[in-house]
Amino acid sequence: MALTAEEEQKIRALLAKEEAQKKKSILESKDNLKTWLKQVAFWLLQKLTDKAMDILFSYLLG
Repeated sequence: MALTAEEEQKIRALLAKEEAQKKKSILESKDNLKTWLKQVAFWLLQKLTDKAMDILFSYLLG
């Protein structure tokens, strides 16, 4: 049983739509990961800066 041209076109359109949705989902996941990594990097920088300041003040005052 062969597909008609119209059925084939509908299937191709559905597959293209599904592929576009997958790409969008992957890009959103990538953006979420980038945001999370930036937040973690900023948090680490804050902690390192705080620790460095504590060490500096301890050295200067003690």
